Amino acid sequence: MMQHRRGLSIAGLVVSSLLGCTTGSAWAFEFSGERIVTIQGVRVAAQVNAKDDRWRFEYAYPQGSVMAAIIRQDRQTAWLLLSNRRLYLEVPIAREHGLFVGKTLDGEESRERIGVQELNGHATELFEVTVLEGAERKQYYQWVTVAEHFPLKTVSKQGDWSVEYRRVVFTEQSALIFELPQRFDRGNPPPPREETHSAQ
Repeated sequence: MMQHRRGLSIAGLVVSSLLGCTTGSAWAFEFSGERIVTIQGVRVAAQVNAKDDRWRFEYAYPQGSVMAAIIRQDRQTAWLLLSNRRLYLEVPIAREHGLFVGKTLDGEESRERIGVQELNGHATELFEVTVLEGAERKQYYQWVTVAEHFPLKTVSKQGDWSVEYRRVVFTEQSALIFELPQRFDRGNPPPPREETHSAQ
């Protein structure tokens, strides 16, 4: 289990340093599919459902004890579901909870179109993207769907990490998917409330 938890943390943090997380103002996709993040040989796969300012990951393998995560930007909250214990943890949204489907990569300097290619059942445009990371420039390949302008796959030119979406279907998602399941108890205490003092 510790290996899976470490895999989720490494993959999420490294990828999030390269790709922009979605924000409410930029988000325009409603879809379901499978997301696969691979970094330095560690692979984390999850079923994803996304709608507006909220999304849900159902992990193929437990990440620690977590089997699913519901991200609610409207609440600035992530719910981590421990299904075997019927518990959930409420935590702040972290960078590893991002979908990474922004129109550009963080630090992007240039984007050169290479051509058109079929990928995972979608017509895509293939780009070579140059990114400035600190004082270093790095290159990435990115496949973006022609119809939706959705980044279906992003791979470092060195091949040491990738983010890929498979079996993506752009369709309306039920709002119930993004609510806490019934009969789940909270597994961590709520954050302390800030005291307010009225003027005398």
